[in-house]
Amino acid sequence: MPDAALQMIAELLGALGDAHTPRALVRAVAASLAERLPLRRVELRPPAPIAVAELQDGEWRSVEPVPDPRAVVIAPGLAIVATRPLPAEPVWQVHAPR
Repeated sequence: MPDAALQMIAELLGALGDAHTPRALVRAVAASLAERLPLRRVELRPPAPIAVAELQDGEWRSVEPVPDPRAVVIAPGLAIVATRPLPAEPVWQVHAPR
């Protein structure tokens, strides 16, 4: 599991390289996470600048930055709306060694 989580983090960081605005950043995060999670919406929330992207016609588009009450916070400043239930053990969770 840790190798998959590290791979996901590496892919996410790689996707952020060309993002120079909050709107571009949320679209890059959405596209990267959507490769492993069934997403339809990604929200950047405080402390990050607020930005929202939704999947529309197969493309991630910036939309009005209004929080969706169905969004689930997966990390500080990052919330998602999935198209179906997420795995019981999140793919982004990295287990600490015991």
